[in-house]
Amino acid sequence: MKPRNSAIAALFLLTTCNEAGQDRSSATVESSSQALGKTPPSEVATWRKVGGSTLPDGRYLQAVAFDETRRVAVMFGGLTTDTSTSNLSASQETWEWSLTTGEWTNRTATGTTPAARSGAAMAFDSQRNKIVLFGGRAGSGFNYQDTWEWDPTGGTWTDLTTSGSRPSGRSQHAMVYEKSTGKILLFGGGRSDSGSYHY
Repeated sequence: MKPRNSAIAALFLLTTCNEAGQDRSSATVESSSQALGKTPPSEVATWRKVGGSTLPDGRYLQAVAFDETRRVAVMFGGLTTDTSTSNLSASQETWEWSLTTGEWTNRTATGTTPAARSGAAMAFDSQRNKIVLFGGRAGSGFNYQDTWEWDPTGGTWTDLTTSGSRPSGRSQHAMVYEKSTGKILLFGGGRSDSGSYHY
């Protein structure tokens, strides 16, 4: 095919694809009929304070995962500040926030739980309706290399740590559940110098 004919064929293909894409555009999306750069009021995101009367203490570097089945955010650990001494300490609490009620519930288990830590990561396994937690950092700077599972039905944590191959201890890493493979993917994270990381 000559270069000129190739260019004509490419333009025809581009035009056809563009028209097909326009045919599939949804009439329910308000912004599709607006001028470029103008966002309709119905599509403007706004912040709204929620939480109810029972709240967890302020914290950061907590692990959070969203339970799609129950529509609940599950939170574990994090660093909290003692208001009288301003000292930081790692938390061992489990809290849930309901998207339906807008309320927090303290689900801290009385039995076996992961040790207090910050910077752990969690992911929701939608096949088994369980939350999986890995790693995090202790107040001494020790990097955990353990795996835990939260069962919301019984409100229990189970230690799934094995002696076989597993990621090295770390904190502030990312985890996500991949539905197509039924596996959890973990990426990144960091280690600390235990001699310089105390609170």
